[in-house]
Amino acid sequence: MVYLLATGTLSGMAGCSSGGTNASSLTLPAGRPIYKFSGDVRVNGESVTLSPLVKAGDLIETFDESYVIYVVNKDATILRSNSRLELPQVTTVSVSSAFELQKGKALTVLASRKTQITTPSAIVGIRGTGVYLEVEPELTYVCTCYGELSHLC
Repeated sequence: MVYLLATGTLSGMAGCSSGGTNASSLTLPAGRPIYKFSGDVRVNGESVTLSPLVKAGDLIETFDESYVIYVVNKDATILRSNSRLELPQVTTVSVSSAFELQKGKALTVLASRKTQITTPSAIVGIRGTGVYLEVEPELTYVCTCYGELSHLC
């Protein structure tokens, strides 16, 4: 699922840049969910290394002038500076949740399945697409880099 990030396909699209990363060189070693990071990045309050487990229920935060590129369940995400993202707990519902972006900016390429992304002001329903989001306290900006949204509430 990191193909679009790896080939740089998304990097030339409006709103879909990697935020200073070289997406065209993305290759993820097996068993390592974090490909690259810079600056102050934390998972569940702990500073990251390239080898932590990123899993369901985790809280990922970036701070000033930082970013992280990671893959969970075949979904690749670039989380930009000053962002806060929570991965969902594992559930058995028919429409899974990819993540909740509580604040900040994220570019994600999602596997082909019905899923949703939540923010403080929106619920975005999608199926296997690339999407860029910017979240402010009362505003959510959504840009589908390819594909279509199934719903936006």
